[in-house]
Amino acid sequence: MPYLVKAVSTSGVVTWVSEPGLDGVRCISLRERAEIFRSTEDANGAICDMPDAFARCGIKFSLVETD
Repeated sequence: MPYLVKAVSTSGVVTWVSEPGLDGVRCISLRERAEIFRSTEDANGAICDMPDAFARCGIKFSLVETD
């Protein structure tokens, strides 16, 4: 089952974790640009690799199954 990583701000704005850029760092973006992960392990690994600045801003990450 494929997964997306949802990112929700403290004000309720929903964004999604994108593929890494040329520098290897992921960012948050529109759902259309979200990376599709093949397993929960891959998706959780992406969450762990997100820059600490997102957590300091109160952004919460969660997995969403896709069809």
